[in-house]
Amino acid sequence: MMEEQASGEAAASQAEQDQAITAETVNIEQGGTYSVKADTVYVAQGGIVSAEADVIEIDQGGILWANGQTVTFSQGGAGVVIAEQAELQDSSVLLLAAGQVSGEARILFDLKAGIAFGLAAGLAAGLVRALLGRR
Repeated sequence: MMEEQASGEAAASQAEQDQAITAETVNIEQGGTYSVKADTVYVAQGGIVSAEADVIEIDQGGILWANGQTVTFSQGGAGVVIAEQAELQDSSVLLLAAGQVSGEARILFDLKAGIAFGLAAGLAAGLVRALLGRR
């Protein structure tokens, strides 16, 4: 009986994670979700896998993919940020493509470096495949 209840809760939790949240404003505090589409997204001590919004604000949280007009991070982290304006304070971003950037952050790749890395990795993979294919 306990196992059935636990697996039922896990299935319900997985179903909730698979659905995108669509709203005008989304506030997440000490929690997370998979996908958000909104006008404004605010996350405090939480995380989102993917967010698309006009305004995205992350405070002590993280996001894997952020696409917005204005994206603001304060002590947060991100995988990919695409924005017209990015404001970063004490944050880390793997790949940043933004028209304007302000603040201090650790950015591994900007758009130009990301494109160069992708081309180099693609060429290297192609060469390895060509060399191994000749055997």
